[in-house]
Order: sequence, then C-alpha cells, then structure tokens
Amino acid sequence: MGRKSKKYRMGKHPNTADIGKFLWRPQASLRPVMAPLSDAPSRSSSEDSLSNLEMMAETQRAGKTKAQSNPPVTEDRLNALLDDLRRHIAADINSFKEEIHGVSVRLIDTEISTAAHEARINSLESELTKTKNDLIQTQHQVAAMEDHRRWNNVKIRGLAESVTTAEIPHLIRRLLSSLFVPKQAKAMLLEGCYRLPQPQVNSQQTSRDVIVCFQHGPDRQAFLSAVRNTTPYQFEGHSLLFYPDISRATMTWRRSMRPLTTVLMQHRRPYRWGAPRSLLIPNETGTLRVADISEMGSILQQLGLPPAETGTQPPVPKPKSQTWDLATICPFVLATQRNNNATTETT
Repeated sequence: MGRKSKKYRMGKHPNTADIGKFLWRPQASLRPVMAPLSDAPSRSSSEDSLSNLEMMAETQRAGKTKAQSNPPVTEDRLNALLDDLRRHIAADINSFKEEIHGVSVRLIDTEISTAAHEARINSLESELTKTKNDLIQTQHQVAAMEDHRRWNNVKIRGLAESVTTAEIPHLIRRLLSSLFVPKQAKAMLLEGCYRLPQPQVNSQQTSRDVIVCFQHGPDRQAFLSAVRNTTPYQFEGHSLLFYPDISRATMTWRRSMRPLTTVLMQHRRPYRWGAPRSLLIPNETGTLRVADISEMGSILQQLGLPPAETGTQPPVPKPKSQTWDLATICPFVLATQRNNNATTETT
C-alpha cells in the first residue's frame, strides 16, 4: 500500500479527470508536442474533406464554363465559321488587289518617265553630234583663215641668231638680189621680217625661224619656185631651208595624208595642196580633190593604182600644241617693221 501511494504521488497513474483533460486539450497545444515527430504539419480528416469538396466544386464550375465557351459543333456554327473565313479571305484579296494596282500605276509612271528620258537622251545625243560637227567645221574655218593670213609668208630656217632683228630685212634684200635680177628683186615688196618667239618644237636647231611676209602672193610663189631645187641654200655662211608658212593644224592634217602622198610619189603622180584643206591630184577626167585620208582607197582606184600595203604606211602624227608667232602676240611689231622697210626702200 505504501508503494502504491508513492506511485500515485509521483503521477505514474493519473486519475480519470486528469486523463480527460489531457485528451481534450486543444489542437494548438498538441502541435508543439507532435512537431518533433514529423516535419510536415498535421491535417485533420475534417480539413481534408473540406479541401476535397472545394476541388470538386471548382471542377464543376470549370466544366460548366468550358461547356459554355465551346458550344457543340453544329451545321449552323460551321456555316458561320465558313462565312467568316470567306469574309477574311475576300478582304485579304481586295487588299492584295489594291497593292498590285498601286504597283502597276507606279510601273506605268516609271515606263512613261523612262521613255521620256530616252527621248531626251536621244535628242541630247543628236545635239551633241551636231555640236561636234559644228566644232570641227569651226576649227577648219579658223585654220583656213589662219592659212589665208599666212598665205604670203615664207618660213626660213637656219639663219643664225647672230643676225639681229634690224639686220634681217637687209639680209633678205640681198638674198632676193642673188636669186632674181635687180629690177625684179626690187619690185618685190616686203611687209615685214621677224623671228619666231621660240625655236621649232622637237628640233635640234638652236636658232629660231624667220618669217618673211611678201606683199603680193605671186612674189611669194616666185620666191619658193626659185629656191625649190637649191635647198639647202648656202648664203653668206648660212645653210638656209625654205618652207611655206602654214598653221600647225594644217601641217598636222598634211602629215596625216602622208600615206597617200607616198604612193603618189612612188608612181610619179603629181599633186599639190589646195585651200583650205585639200589635196589636188590631176587626172585624165579632171582634178581629184581629197579632203580626208579615209578616201585613199577610192582615190587610188580612180587613178588605177594598186592599193598601198598597210605595213608600209607611216603612222599618223599626233597634233602638237599651238605655237603663236610674234605677229599674233604683238601686232604692233609688224607695223613697226613695215615702217622700217619702207624707210629702207626709200633710202
């Protein structure tokens, strides 16, 4: 008995009231005690049942909503969908048609503008061709005018620089007296004598050429005829060469005619230079006038000569830069020289 009382006092066997209090303790007070036994929080059966009911209600509501949003497929609904698809396709086709129409309009405008530009380019090309022809014709006319101005001039090469400008007219007078009788030499009137500003281009000579201006063309022709077979002409220690004074453009053109003149000289056919730019060749039927080297084949055929070999033709020289003489740069010099010559003749 003593032992039992001791056990009761130690709380080993609680009474019924204490056991009821322990069993009906609130759930919150039990959780700290149950927590060390499991990591996850404990759920009661009532809470699980409530969660299941809520999930079933949500599933029913979702099913109703899905059934409402996706009604059953019927013939009317298919027709409506087909009509809607047709309307969208028709709208897209109309949009494509409008875009294609816009592209077609722009393409037509581009073709019209291109045709206008082509017509303008053709017009400009024709005007450019006409302008080129007019420029060539103008160059020929200018060269002809320059040659006409130089027609009575003779170019003398080889006169040393030791002969001063003032001594040149007297030396030319002595030269004329050595070629012609005194009366004829005195009758030849000179308009002026002067040196060119610079020596001949690409020439080994150091002395500048001398230009002698005759007042009359027949006197110039007679002078050239007298010295034609005597060049180089030795006079007072000078070895002189005589040339007609022509423009550089005409000289370039004459050099371009060298293939034809070479063939004529090989067959001993006479020719002469005409004005403004022409090569005159006497023939049985008349005088043939050649203005360009491209006519060489037909001219040789008319003359009955064989065609020239291409390899023997000398190359056509390139045109050189224009060189102005002293009379062109300083016209008053020529007038001064004329006065000096007039004074000399009077003396």
